[in-house]
Amino acid sequence: MRRAGFARLPFRTQFNMICSAPMKVAVIGGGVLGMEMARRLHEMEAAVTLFTKSGKLGGKLARMASYEPEFHIGSASAAQYIEEKIRPLEESLRSSIPIKEVEVLRVNKRFLAPEEHVEGRSRLSDLFRVIYRVDPTELIKTQQVENPELYKNFDEEMLKSLGEELEAFEDFDMVVDASGVMENPNHLGPGGVPALNELGLSKKGKSFYGWDFIEGLKSNLDKKNIVIAGFDEAAALAVLELKNWLGNRSNILTLVCEKNRPFENLSNSTKVKFESFMNEAEAGFTKEMEEYREKVFAWRELDEHIKAKTPMPTEPRPPFEILLSSYITSIDCLVDQEGWFLTVENKEENLRTLKADIVLSLKGFKKGRSLSEGLQTHYNFGMTNPVNDDGIHPEAGFYTLIGSDIEMGISKIDPIIENMLSFFSKVEN
Repeated sequence: MRRAGFARLPFRTQFNMICSAPMKVAVIGGGVLGMEMARRLHEMEAAVTLFTKSGKLGGKLARMASYEPEFHIGSASAAQYIEEKIRPLEESLRSSIPIKEVEVLRVNKRFLAPEEHVEGRSRLSDLFRVIYRVDPTELIKTQQVENPELYKNFDEEMLKSLGEELEAFEDFDMVVDASGVMENPNHLGPGGVPALNELGLSKKGKSFYGWDFIEGLKSNLDKKNIVIAGFDEAAALAVLELKNWLGNRSNILTLVCEKNRPFENLSNSTKVKFESFMNEAEAGFTKEMEEYREKVFAWRELDEHIKAKTPMPTEPRPPFEILLSSYITSIDCLVDQEGWFLTVENKEENLRTLKADIVLSLKGFKKGRSLSEGLQTHYNFGMTNPVNDDGIHPEAGFYTLIGSDIEMGISKIDPIIENMLSFFSKVEN
């Protein structure tokens, strides 16, 4: 195989295409789709490097399995899927291809600007540069042991400056972005945009986005007012995580749902647990209301002079409140009071203010474009998919591998590989 106008980068495949050197491909993302793409490319004898931000492979699925092992993927639980498919694949990849455990910051061409074209040639004539963040601390420690003379005159401040994070890069012929959407959760405002003042106040550590809510809840169970913006799986799991917390009736939980019918698309295991909890909560509240009515009736039957000295029974609160078709539009804080105050609006133009010690944004994710803003990419308005359902961009050789579920994502691998091969012509024996 030979790419038109640039013959030094052949790409061997199982189709007996004859090559002299492997195509160098970067796969960004250590989730299931990134792992499967790396495996397929390696089997086709491409020189693949897999980039993963975490030291563990498996991505979203691994995080879900650690939190909700019974979450089902097809006929298997997340825990089973990890043990039977992901772990063997991880072992195979670690023994066969380079895996860089670093955070990729951006991908761009070495020399070409996004708007540039090469006369008579494809932009593939210029390599992709994958730039990532590195921590030089361990390298410096090793060098200090191996070459103590070099460091003996370095004072503490100089060593500290050397240990600051740096950027490094590696060049590739093609790049597959399989980083998914988990690193770019939606904000609290309508449509996933930031609410007024959200960006500034969120730096104060009272808001958690996406699956960070797991750790956020664990460290904030002493708080009295929690607000969750969300309507699907993550929001349901967060409510279940707060089950014991809700046992303290002085705690206040409010769910702000942009949908009129939330929690319709839960996985089977979560659905069973959530419905059981909701039924239990409703039954408990119904019993409390019956007891309250009996107390009010008894209070009204008291003699007037006794009633005047006896406070009327307090009406019980529901275990939590769900605000439907509602949107968080503003976040404010007051100098003389703790916590935040959220302005919530609905489509009837009603306004309400909620007190919140912490806020969880569990409104889903969208595909971020910062990774590839230096390339000729094209996303749709919602930024959830590339311009082409198969993950193909105007930038030749750059691909986005993403799917609403694992099966759909894996189905896009073949079209991407087919497009890669379209840039080559067959070399005869």
